[in-house]
Amino acid sequence: MTLLFAVPAAYALARLDLAGKRASGFYVIATQMLPPAGLIIPYYLVLQKIGGLDTFGGLIFIYLTPAYAKATTCTSHSLPAIC
Repeated sequence: MTLLFAVPAAYALARLDLAGKRASGFYVIATQMLPPAGLIIPYYLVLQKIGGLDTFGGLIFIYLTPAYAKATTCTSHSLPAIC
């Protein structure tokens, strides 16, 4: 599921000339540098707002968020060598 969303985002970051390309790349890298314990409270507040506490969808959201950032970064750096 992570690759389903990460590959198109990585392609856009690697190939297209976007206005916020540099800022979005920094955001993805900055989210990887945060310790997971520092994200517990923001995750809880977001899930509380959207009604995702104690649900399977909330659990999926929590596990996909860090994996999405890592997959997007790794894939965007390797796409120019492949294509």
